[in-house]
Amino acid sequence: MPRNSEPCNTFRLAVLVVSALLALNSAWSSPAWAKSAVPPSERIALSDGNPSGTWQTDDVAVDYRSAHTGSQIEFSGQVSFTDQVSATFNTVDYFKLTIAFLDVQGNELKSSELLTKSNFSSRAGGLDFSKTVSLPQGASSFAFGYSGQAHSASIGNAIPFTKSFSHKPAR
Repeated sequence: MPRNSEPCNTFRLAVLVVSALLALNSAWSSPAWAKSAVPPSERIALSDGNPSGTWQTDDVAVDYRSAHTGSQIEFSGQVSFTDQVSATFNTVDYFKLTIAFLDVQGNELKSSELLTKSNFSSRAGGLDFSKTVSLPQGASSFAFGYSGQAHSASIGNAIPFTKSFSHKPAR
């Protein structure tokens, strides 16, 4: 009697499909061990008591102050847009400033949003922020990040253009 090979082929096909799905999943997701730490040049130490200063990129300057009380830390300050943004793009569609708390090795423990604002003039002066957040256990430093989008005005027949900008601590 001939053997029916259909169940065997169905099983092989199922194994092949599951293997392909697992391979795709591992290729698209980044394993925990593949994440690298935020480099020291991007970190601002918390050990200095109440850190304050100016953190700047090509797009923004963040003047910040902090006050640490127990397990809470308050960040306040002002975000200003550099000429690279404000000279060309008069309207900011959205802007979000975040802070990431890091351990001694520079690994992210927690992140928090410090400021979110939409539809405003990039030339209207600085954006004030003030927020108190929980300081995660083991935090020894922090790093700022942001994302936003701005557009230029439409003058005459000129077509307005848009610029997206962002900064995440290098990883």
